[in-house]
Formats: sequence, structure tokens, C-alpha cells
Amino acid sequence: QYLRRLIVDGCGITDSSPFLREIEYLTNLQILSLAENSIQSLSLISASLKVLSQLDLRENENFETGKAQHELDNIVRTRFPNIKVFNNRNIVLQPVSVSYGKIDGIKQAMARTDTVADENEDRGSCSCLEGAPCEVEYTCKDWQNRFKIAELREEEGQKSPLRTNAF
Repeated sequence: QYLRRLIVDGCGITDSSPFLREIEYLTNLQILSLAENSIQSLSLISASLKVLSQLDLRENENFETGKAQHELDNIVRTRFPNIKVFNNRNIVLQPVSVSYGKIDGIKQAMARTDTVADENEDRGSCSCLEGAPCEVEYTCKDWQNRFKIAELREEEGQKSPLRTNAF
């Protein structure tokens, strides 16, 4: 009941394991890692984990076969309303309504698909969108305009997810 973090990677857990039914009693659980097991369906993980913010199901053989990543993200987001990280990737929670049109070239830069931030691989990703200029070019969506973007975000007083398609 008081457990907040549970890591059971590589423990041979399957869909028929009683363990999956028992975790529903861990109502304060915030981080759950079930990586490298044999779990095939997300529906077996109790939706009663209302405060769960991180879930890791990577390398589960045949896990939700045939579903695209965005489909899994939507299922996870619906099932666990407080989820922020799924399979070691940030989940985009909501679109941001911000006008980046004030900065030359920002629309094209934000549409780039050659940065680590595009797949949310790095939890630190493009901090410009959070109001702080990036310190690493590789994770930045627009390195040349990082100070302008961060300043704009700070002026608006909004916190955003790491990725946005709103212009």
C-alpha cells in the first residue's frame, strides 16, 4: 500500500501471473517497471494505479503486437491519467497553443525529424519549450533560436510538453 516504486524486470512474469492482479492494491505506486518479461497485454495491468507516473514494459515478447507507438501511448494515457513516462519515453500529454510565428524559421525547425527530441528518447530533450535555453545542440529543436524560444515560453508563463505541433 505504501510502496511507491516497484521494479520487477526480467522476473518471468506472464499474463497469467497472479502478480499482475495483486499490484492493484499498490494504490500509491508511482513507478512500475515490468521490462523484459512476457506480458502481452496492457489490459492486465490494473487501472486502479491512479498515481502511476512511469510505466516500463519494454522488451516484453509479443507485447501488444501490431499496435503503433502512438496507439500504445493513447491506451496508456487513457488507462493511467497521471502517466508521464512510458517505456522510457515522455508521453505528450496535450498540445500547446503557442505562436512561434514571431521567430523566423521556427515552424520549419519545429517540424524537423532529425533530433532526439522527436522520439522523446531523452527525458531532458528540448528545454527551450520549457522556458530554458538548451545546452546541448543534439536535443534542441532549433539551436539557432534557442534563446528566443525560451524567452517567448517564459514570457507566456506556460509549461509545455517536450514536443508540439501547434503554431
